[in-house]
Amino acid sequence: MTVLYLAALLGIGIAASLVHWLSRRARNWHDQHTPPRSLQSMTLRLLLLSAGLGMYLLAWSLLFPALLFAFLQLHPLPTSLLSREIFTLFVLTLGSFSLPVLHVLALVTRHLERRPLVSLGLPLGRDIFKGVLQGAAFWTLVISLLVGLSLPWWDAYFESTWNPRPLTPQTVVWIFLLVIGWFGVAFWEELVFRGYMLQTFLPFLGPARSILVSALSFSSLHVVTYGISWVILLPFLLGILLATLYLKTRSLWVPIGVHCANNFLVMHILPSPYATSMKFPLITVNGEPLELEPLQLLFQVRSAQDVFASPPIEILLFSLSLYLGLSWLIWKLPWFRPHPEMEALWQQYVQPRGRG
Repeated sequence: MTVLYLAALLGIGIAASLVHWLSRRARNWHDQHTPPRSLQSMTLRLLLLSAGLGMYLLAWSLLFPALLFAFLQLHPLPTSLLSREIFTLFVLTLGSFSLPVLHVLALVTRHLERRPLVSLGLPLGRDIFKGVLQGAAFWTLVISLLVGLSLPWWDAYFESTWNPRPLTPQTVVWIFLLVIGWFGVAFWEELVFRGYMLQTFLPFLGPARSILVSALSFSSLHVVTYGISWVILLPFLLGILLATLYLKTRSLWVPIGVHCANNFLVMHILPSPYATSMKFPLITVNGEPLELEPLQLLFQVRSAQDVFASPPIEILLFSLSLYLGLSWLIWKLPWFRPHPEMEALWQQYVQPRGRG
């Protein structure tokens, strides 16, 4: 365990040093050879972002095993009884990746682009809570209504059982930790795919194509989660909706609220079949394989694997209609408005091609 801790800390330190070194070299090259807002500049910035996050990811992959072994030392129960708690630890580790993402993007924006990090869509102060709560409330209302209306239809394909978990103090603590973890995951994914990538593509591709490229990049990340299957369509469609929200509000906090609420509802609250199709890392403790299991608070869900291999056309049409219809309504109706501070920064630093 000590070796893992030292390796993780050493890896994070090396990654931070290399990212700083790369950013200095990239800044010198950028200033001498690449005109501002050019295709060469965009390519260099995206390469630096990918290299920095890749180095941090290698170091961060050692963090979860180190925390896992420390957790098992404190809980001498059989690992099969700790599957849900270990899943929570896994989500918290994923959420903590926000720290290196912030570091890399701060270097890219300040060193290469000479602009503040907040221009990516991060207004501070009470706007944080207002935007996150607005997005979470909106998505909770939408999904709750849809599930309530379509539950009899879903039951034709998936077996869901009402089985509420007792609300003990321990359960409250795990819920709080899960919310923190999922918020962290939503924060760094939105910061990378909407806040930076979408902004970077806008001057060259315009809004519509930039949304599609960022959604494709976002869905490709989830191949690790869902594998190569039709379910990967769902992150793509969600990426379109989140990008539309970002373009409409110029702020990341509302998309982060929607993203966090979606992850928490799908994994822990609603009778969603998609949680059962997710692929988590194989963990072996004392030679015993351990399957990570999300903490189910209200429902227990079982799904037929052949449905995921060959989905009914109704599910595909339902998903397309839901996400694309909501994206169109968000864009056309005055539900969400541009944030004034972000609108000014947007016009100063982004200048999207076409209508933004």
